[in-house]
Amino acid sequence: MKSYKQLTCLSVLFAVAVSLQMAYSAPAADDRGAARQGRAAKILKKYPQADADGDGLLSNAELRAFARKMRQKAGQARDGRLPEAVNADGVAATYANVRYGPQERNLLDIWLAKSEKPTSLVIFIHGGGFTGGDKSKIYNSKDMPHFLKAGVSFATINYRYRTGDPRGVRGSLYDSKRALQFIRSRAKDWNIDKTRIGGYGGSAGSGTATWLAFHDDMAEPNSPDPILRESTRLSVVGALATQATYDVLKWRQILRYTPDPEQYKESLKEAAAFYGLKSVEELTSPEGRAIRADLDMLGLMSKDDPPLYVSNGMKGGTPENRGHMNHHPLHAAALKQRAEELGLEAEVHAKLIGIDPPDAEGLVNFFLRHLGAKPAR
Repeated sequence: MKSYKQLTCLSVLFAVAVSLQMAYSAPAADDRGAARQGRAAKILKKYPQADADGDGLLSNAELRAFARKMRQKAGQARDGRLPEAVNADGVAATYANVRYGPQERNLLDIWLAKSEKPTSLVIFIHGGGFTGGDKSKIYNSKDMPHFLKAGVSFATINYRYRTGDPRGVRGSLYDSKRALQFIRSRAKDWNIDKTRIGGYGGSAGSGTATWLAFHDDMAEPNSPDPILRESTRLSVVGALATQATYDVLKWRQILRYTPDPEQYKESLKEAAAFYGLKSVEELTSPEGRAIRADLDMLGLMSKDDPPLYVSNGMKGGTPENRGHMNHHPLHAAALKQRAEELGLEAEVHAKLIGIDPPDAEGLVNFFLRHLGAKPAR
């Protein structure tokens, strides 16, 4: 018999799938069309990851694709299955659902490239606002096959959601840190070159990747846990639909807007919960300031950090909703500016606000060059 928690999860997934189905159904009447747009706007606000092209709108195609994904998850939840770890070329993971830590979502999949010499590695970190998403997000992407064909191994990880940890987002971030260290601890077994590891992701995954990339090495040489003795440094980092910093009190300045006072009060409450703090007042306490500084990717960035690839596809202007705020192109602009100040190499794309670099390589080739592999064709 399924538990109450399992049944609740199924109910939520089923309800989301039904809502999506209603949203993209094409009614003839104008008022029904307006209703569809209203439902789509609500879905976008709650599930910004449904906006595949990052333009701030949900097309019928995006709604259909997201509905299929939610129905698939509902079906998998019913029988307890995780999505099968098979990439876009139909190649199964070398090792699937490898446990890298004690928490239930501490799982990773890895595809090992065939090579006599140790290979470089790319790690993908999924998005979902630290409250949803999973490692299967990358399965259908063509990125992974390109890397494997170039002789680069590829891993994708799950991590705990922030809502289930008293530390808030730090619980999610520390899981990703441990996943990176775990993979390094298995480097000999998996024929991986520890010195050539890159990481990227989308949305929450992109912020996680840049946090790892710009943070000082978090290895603990004297830890009794051999995994935690491994380095957390990356050779190259990629951020798609990213945030510039997880010190969210800096976002007003970065996004150049003045929020409504009442909305701002509510956002401060959410910020406190995001960090695992119990009150708004704690945001500016010594503990709160220390947490925010430790999660401030812009502040952590230094001249010895890895090269950076960024792409934020949304329009500019005043943030219109949470998804727009979280993925605003001015986040990309802020990272670009800081990288330039430090002399870090950065390929940054935010075309709708005029950031469109000439002779761009694209994420895969940018990574391959910095990992010492041949460009993809």
